[in-house]
Amino acid sequence: MLIFYLAGLLIACLILVRSGTLIVQLLSRIAQYLQISEFIVAFILMAFATDIPEMMIGITSALNGTPELALGNIIGANIIKLTLILGSLALVADGLYIESKIMRREAFFACLISVLPLILILDKNLSRFDGLILILALFIYLGGLLEEKKKFTRTFVQEVIENHKFIRFKNFFKNLFKFLGGIILLMSSAYFVVVLSLKVAHSLDLSVFIIGLFIIALGTDLPEIVFGFRALRLNHESMIVGNLIGAVAINSTLILGLVSLIHPIKIAEVSMIFTGVIFILLTLFLFYVFAQTRERISRSEAMILIVVYMLFLLFEYLSN
Repeated sequence: MLIFYLAGLLIACLILVRSGTLIVQLLSRIAQYLQISEFIVAFILMAFATDIPEMMIGITSALNGTPELALGNIIGANIIKLTLILGSLALVADGLYIESKIMRREAFFACLISVLPLILILDKNLSRFDGLILILALFIYLGGLLEEKKKFTRTFVQEVIENHKFIRFKNFFKNLFKFLGGIILLMSSAYFVVVLSLKVAHSLDLSVFIIGLFIIALGTDLPEIVFGFRALRLNHESMIVGNLIGAVAINSTLILGLVSLIHPIKIAEVSMIFTGVIFILLTLFLFYVFAQTRERISRSEAMILIVVYMLFLLFEYLSN
């Protein structure tokens, strides 16, 4: 039966990723039509869009009474975003530039609120009250971010208009209906990912936290990989960094907040999350330091980030 569970999990993950990628593409078209700035697209719309798989996994796992699956997914996904994905894109681009002091400052605040759930869970419990704190922290962060939007001069729509035909009014509604269909597909696939993950974990005698940390985290991060290479091809390096910063912040606040509101997360053994917590702190520290030095993430720094992810895999394997 294990082979059937694994095959079903693979298919459900592929559908989850494909529907998530479709939603990213549709949101991009909708943003073009509504003339939304590159700042909003990168920091808010795309970050929310690429985090939809994590959100669906989190909500579904909480409703199924296994919120630790969501916790493992978030920790693993955040580590992957800021090590494997960021490092790979920086290597391909021969370094990623962080264009302004404002962007570097936002990197600091994003790292700061990403540490918040790790502090709140020190008592081995992420309660509903903690969930409210996390969601409030995100709104405060976004409020400060929106106040700075005028200082980000590049606009997404201007370059689109210069290089592509403006999408027609009828296509706007067509894309809107496709978007709603994509959400339904995403929710359905997320449900099967959670159910099949629990069966695989039971068959292999593994905790659902570990399944979320590795298998599901890598699968739900594929939209960021797709968006990153698309943005790189279109010479939107700031959108890559902005998307990853926003996605990590949303993962750590909104998604974990919603999960704990639905079903508080209780940690039976601290050792279960110890390695993940240590590496997410290390990852956030390295990302902040690299973002502040020489106004770019260089190839050598990208290699360090990728090595950190490999070490994370090794330590988790040895500890489990």
